[in-house]
Amino acid sequence: SFFIDCILIVTLVCMSGFCHSQPAFGDILAFDRGCRCVPPIYTHFAIYVGDRNLPHKNPGEDIFHHAGSVKAAPVGNCVFGRRNNGQEFQIDNSDPPNFTLNETAIINRINEKHRNCGIYTPWGNNCEHLVTYVRYGESSSKQVLTTPQVGFLWPPPSSSESRTSANQKSDVSGGGASS
Repeated sequence: SFFIDCILIVTLVCMSGFCHSQPAFGDILAFDRGCRCVPPIYTHFAIYVGDRNLPHKNPGEDIFHHAGSVKAAPVGNCVFGRRNNGQEFQIDNSDPPNFTLNETAIINRINEKHRNCGIYTPWGNNCEHLVTYVRYGESSSKQVLTTPQVGFLWPPPSSSESRTSANQKSDVSGGGASS
């Protein structure tokens, strides 16, 4: 009976999303952000690179992500980092039909974006834009359309700002975008 109870508990925990498989190179990882006592306010995204030997990557770093924030927008950048031990994540690939992972293209996009992401904006150049660009070659953000406009996200962007590509660097003065 104890054995069956243990199996039942493990099954329920895994079904609730706390169990996840080991990510593979190029997987999009999603980390909920916010207070643990309420539903997540937003999600942080990163590309899993594992122990792959890549230029500018230090031993122990296993993700590539946009480390910018609204407060640090002028210095925010795309860098390698390390997941915290035990940090919960979900593998959040949204592969289109017939998608084939191209590791060479992913590595080339990482090299292109390393320390070269441009200024962070929640609506047009955020961590989700980066990871979709690195994995698929096109940037997009479902979160921009679904996250409540609260606190640092207010006021909402203009429609053109929400479609800014991760390939573009936003001009701080708002005078347009350049590649």
